[in-house]
Amino acid sequence: MSTARFDTVAPFIVRTPDKRIQVAGSTTPLIKPVFFKFTDIVPPATIMPTERGPYYWSNYWSSSRSLNNNAQLPLDGGGRDRRGTNVGNSDLDDIQDAMLLPAEMDLLAAEAEIRLGNPAAAAALINKTRVGNGELPPVTAAGVPPGPGCVPKRYDGACGSLFDALMYEKRIETYGTAIAYFDLRGWGCLLEGTPTQLPPPGRQLDLLGKVNYTYGGSPGAVGSAPKPTNCPLLHRP
Repeated sequence: MSTARFDTVAPFIVRTPDKRIQVAGSTTPLIKPVFFKFTDIVPPATIMPTERGPYYWSNYWSSSRSLNNNAQLPLDGGGRDRRGTNVGNSDLDDIQDAMLLPAEMDLLAAEAEIRLGNPAAAAALINKTRVGNGELPPVTAAGVPPGPGCVPKRYDGACGSLFDALMYEKRIETYGTAIAYFDLRGWGCLLEGTPTQLPPPGRQLDLLGKVNYTYGGSPGAVGSAPKPTNCPLLHRP
């Protein structure tokens, strides 16, 4: 990758009907949750060191309901109050530990329904947050309603399938809960060569007198993800 790319790429604006991604120039709504807030302020160097390059800058800050549910409606994110009230530090007031969000449970059930051949039941579960929070047109057993502004879209511009809608919904609703890797592994959507197995920590292997080893980096080998072949929503074909 050339240096020129890092010098010329700038933050972009997401244009989407999904109300969970804030429109540029708007303020946080009082009723609907905003998971990704828009800002045109360049992050301070303490957050985005200049050596990383402007390629990594973004106009969006995560305000995931799973991380600070009490500030984002609806107030049923499933977390437990961990910090309580921190006088003089509003950023930490009532932050919750997300154990298992209701949306995650619904979308796990939706995936099961798809795999069991019950797409209509899956669509109803997906639409709970897709329509309720995102204010997007409901999906059906056939997938995402067609149209120029459909959400989600695949890399080729086609409107997504029902499973694409499930993946999109789960990535939005559970952002910040650190389950993305495990979802992508189960869906077969990890980047080629990504480790699919995690060995014991090196220190533990040393204590046991075992040789240190790892996985990943060798597509096709045991413990390495193959090239994704059925993830047109997440990977360019």
